[in-house]
Amino acid sequence: MNISLKNTRINHQNSEETLAFNALLCIDGKPFAEVSNDGRGGENRYRPLGDSMDWIFNHALVTQFREWCAVQPPVYDKESGNLYNFDADLYVNDCLTEYVGNLQTLAVSI
Repeated sequence: MNISLKNTRINHQNSEETLAFNALLCIDGKPFAEVSNDGRGGENRYRPLGDSMDWIFNHALVTQFREWCAVQPPVYDKESGNLYNFDADLYVNDCLTEYVGNLQTLAVSI
């Protein structure tokens, strides 16, 4: 199972405490939720996609994704020396970091 982001849009102008963005959260390339952050320091928001039965199924996928992230080993921060519990927001932030890094690589290689 491969969990990734698609159609990622970053709004640097609205980013204050955290990165303002919205994207589709996908399992094996199939979107099941929209994930977003308003950039004001709060947690990411996860909104299951679809209507009726699709929404119920996708809501269950969001719950499973959060539960899977919660049982991953803690993450060590080299700068602070602290251990942090792994969670869904950390996973999404890692995906965003990779996405932004790829954008910078494209900009530099032109």
